[in-house]
Amino acid sequence: MKTHIKSINIFVTLSLLLFACDLSDNEFEPGLSFSRIFNTPVFSGSYDPLGIVQTSDSGYLTLAASDNWNVYLLKADHRGEYSWDMELPTPYVSPLSGIHKIENEFYFFCMDEVTLGTYLMKINLNGDNPEVVRSYPEIIYPLSADLTPSGFIIQSYNRDSRKTKLTKLDASQRIDWSAEYPVLEDVEERVIRHLTRLGKRIPFFTGYVEGAGNQGYYYLNGFYNFTVSMIFTNISDGEPMGVVNGFRDQGGINAAVHLSDHTFAVSRYDFGDNFLLPSVAIDLSAISFSGDWEA
Repeated sequence: MKTHIKSINIFVTLSLLLFACDLSDNEFEPGLSFSRIFNTPVFSGSYDPLGIVQTSDSGYLTLAASDNWNVYLLKADHRGEYSWDMELPTPYVSPLSGIHKIENEFYFFCMDEVTLGTYLMKINLNGDNPEVVRSYPEIIYPLSADLTPSGFIIQSYNRDSRKTKLTKLDASQRIDWSAEYPVLEDVEERVIRHLTRLGKRIPFFTGYVEGAGNQGYYYLNGFYNFTVSMIFTNISDGEPMGVVNGFRDQGGINAAVHLSDHTFAVSRYDFGDNFLLPSVAIDLSAISFSGDWEA
């Protein structure tokens, strides 16, 4: 039982660390700190924290994948005391990283276990089951999503065309446009192992670079031309503008945070080695290679 409690403690600790990094604009009571352990009767349960936000009542809302790919939500009050938790029933599986706040509502994306399509879900803070805001059967194998000033972008994998897909949703959560990028090989098995957490995890992510006027960029990190690459696209139709290539799935970018202009803080990996680069200038309209960046 000690091993199980330790795993839950790691889950909560990681969640609170993520919370501390993500909530810099919130006010905290001076000297307030706490540590909480949430137990579960399921001895073999496992939890992969995917996002945490502070709610209007100063409590904490956590999203996680339980038992590899089930959707799990946990709500705690302002001192971390347990409020409620739930595991969603099928067909809702494979939640994407991130809880997205729009006004005072909280949302996340997940996948349909049977159709492999995508759901946008709204969380009910009273503990009721999340509501399906909209379903997207044409977006199969969702891999990452991000909220931009004009709506969501979603990265997915089209197994029929064997291409990585970027879909833009407008402010009403309807599809605005979609663009595809050639992978040039069948990576469906690797995508499945990633989604079910039964194999190698791939650092899929998406984001937005703000620019003057309409000169911003979207970016995604995913399969492209035989390798895991970071692609920069224009915001009007997803046309690729530039790319940072990795090496197959053995080298590339783990994470990237936009700092200013064309400068990013980056974590990259190379055959088991990991490097933290606090400031990297990237030409967003050129082809480059992440292995050229010195640690």
